[in-house]
Amino acid sequence: MKLWMLESVSKFRFFFAGLVFAMLSFSVQFAVQTTDRAARWCQALSWIFLALTGMLALRDAGGLVAKNTERIFDGLDPRTRQFMWISFIFAVVLLAAARIFADGGLNQ
Repeated sequence: MKLWMLESVSKFRFFFAGLVFAMLSFSVQFAVQTTDRAARWCQALSWIFLALTGMLALRDAGGLVAKNTERIFDGLDPRTRQFMWISFIFAVVLLAAARIFADGGLNQ
């Protein structure tokens, strides 16, 4: 691959890691206040999956373990990267479910 392509991939990986941690901090700061157990469990599980996704995204971007002098960094292996994306999507779905349960959307 060309060097500009590698730089673009690296920038996207760091952007995704930042996005995940921003979503995590925003969802924790503005947590759903409800007595519904399903909403609280969905919210807690989404935080766990977002934290896991964020750690994997940091590792995928090189994190603190990659040498900055390397010309090529492969990141995660394909199966781990697929798990990272699935856990991200699952976390977003759980956040939406927490909001639906808190608003009583399924009970109406």
